[in-house]
Formats: sequence, structure tokens, C-alpha cells
Amino acid sequence: MHRAVFATTLILLTPAICAGALSIEAAIEQRQAAFKAMKDDVKRIKDALRVKEPADIVAAAGEPAAQLVTNSKSLVGTFVAGSDQGDTRAKKKIWKNWADFEARQNALISGAEQLLAASATGSQADLKTAFKALARNCKGCHRRYRQIF
Repeated sequence: MHRAVFATTLILLTPAICAGALSIEAAIEQRQAAFKAMKDDVKRIKDALRVKEPADIVAAAGEPAAQLVTNSKSLVGTFVAGSDQGDTRAKKKIWKNWADFEARQNALISGAEQLLAASATGSQADLKTAFKALARNCKGCHRRYRQIF
């Protein structure tokens, strides 16, 4: 269901994206939809880490890893100025430390791409290593740039 909501959100926001920067509300909605979808995909990757057979690992991890790549890329451009207000947990630190935040965002995309590559190998060890690296990146960014409550 989250994927359907995310896909609908992207379709509805495409004109705004093409026209330029997203409105504050649209930016918040788009990134929240992406993060919710990513949370579901992370759960599916965790399940895939329990699989033993290489072909089963590829089958279990490939699609959620591909979705993590898509969703991580969809976050670019959603942290518009002023989108720390309203229904969001984004801290003002993001815009004060934009270079660091942008580097972390790029690392998220890179980590998701590495996870996708690892999922294609069928190696549980490769998948676990890539997943741990991605999780460290997520946790580090959330600690610094996301409000807990």
C-alpha cells in the first residue's frame, strides 16, 4: 500500500517538480512517503538476511533493494528551505549544515546502490555487509538531522 501511495504522490508532484522547486507541503509529503516506503523495504531486506540459498537471496532482496535506490534518489530536492516547519521531524540543522547533509544524502544513494549490487550476488555475507553500511548511514543522519519527537 505504501508503494501505491508513494507512486500516486510522485505522479501528482511531477508537474511541480518540472516547474521548479516543490512547495513546502509537497516537499514534506514526498519525502515522508519515500521514508515510509524505505522503512518497509528495510524490513524486507532484514527478512532476506535470514535466507540461505543464493537464488532465494536474490529473489528476496532484489526488489526491495531496487526500491531503496529509487526512494533514496527521490529524496533529492525535497528538503526545500522552510520545510523544517509543519508536520515534519526535519531539524533546522539541515539547512545550516547543507554541505554535510547533501554529502550524507549522496552517501545514502550510493549505499542503496551498493546494497542493490550485493543483492544480485546471492551472497548473504555481501548483503549483510552492504546492509550494515547503509544502516550506519541512515542512523548517523537521523541522529544529527531528525527530531525524535
